[in-house]
Order: sequence, then structure tokens, then C-alpha cells
Amino acid sequence: MSDGQIKRAAKWRDSTLNRRIRQQAEASKAGAGGLATYLGVSVEAVRQWGAGYSRPDVDKLAAIADYFGLTVDYLVGRVDVPTADVRLAEAVKLCGFTPEDIEYITDHARNVGSAVIRLAEAAKGWRGEE
Repeated sequence: MSDGQIKRAAKWRDSTLNRRIRQQAEASKAGAGGLATYLGVSVEAVRQWGAGYSRPDVDKLAAIADYFGLTVDYLVGRVDVPTADVRLAEAVKLCGFTPEDIEYITDHARNVGSAVIRLAEAAKGWRGEE
């Protein structure tokens, strides 16, 4: 490893970006290998990003965010909410919701949405509007 790499690694070691890439890769069933395959890079490249020895370029960063269903802003630490919904991010900031709160609310909103759709379809059937 060159002196430049060592200095960068020391600087990036605790960055939000490398920490979040590492956490997401570890939490994923596919792991670093799945991300590497998706991006067309080596597993070692993904591990170096996670360890802070290097960083992905902008195109790879966007692809990483897409792969994990996150935003680039979340990966780089500009926001603490991993969603692209700006209104939701603001609500989280104002209300102090945790990521677990958001997951709970989102899951229940999906369930409510599905129930409303089923109810609307049933209502059409009752009125003979199929």
C-alpha cells in the first residue's frame, strides 16, 4: 500500500460513506459479493470501500444507492433517513423518528393502502362496475 493510500485510509476510515456501505453489504443476504456482481467490480473493491481504503466513483455511488434502495444523500451522511421522500425526511427530522419508527410506519402504510384498494375493488363489485 502506498503512502497516499495509507493517508487516505486514515482519513476515510471513519467516514459515514464507508461505514454505511460496509453496514449495508453486511446486512444484505448477497453480501459484498452480490454488490460487486451488480456493479461489475471485484469483491475486493467493495471491501476497500467499506474499509475506507478507497471510495467509489460517482456513477458507482449512485448504483450502490439503487442496489440497496437508499439515497446517495443517506450514504454520504447528508441525511439520516434512507428514503428519497423529502417530506418524510423532514417529518423524521421534526418528530425525531428513529429508522425503526420509519420502517414500522412504512409497513403499516402499505397495509392500509392495500386494504383501501381491496375495499374500492369490492365497492365496484357491489355497484356492478366491474
